[in-house]
Amino acid sequence: MTVPIDRQAAIRDAYRRPGQTFLAVPWTGHVTLREGGCIRALYLAFLERPGPVSADCLTAIRRPVVVPDSALTLEAFGTSDVWGDRTGRDR
Repeated sequence: MTVPIDRQAAIRDAYRRPGQTFLAVPWTGHVTLREGGCIRALYLAFLERPGPVSADCLTAIRRPVVVPDSALTLEAFGTSDVWGDRTGRDR
């Protein structure tokens, strides 16, 4: 989620009226529709019947493995230090 953690509760609480649902999808950015079957199913369930949806499938979403590419980092950011910590190690 791209919203700072300290603001998530306030946003979630703002979506408590009838026909509204707030779901925080772990390990994603702000565009989740392309994130796979679970997310698509949640969108469709909500569109078919606005309101709370069963989001049990979200627990299966795992943190993505990010493999740094020093050449791409150098091209994009002007440094080969992928994580900006000058250790040269993966996190």
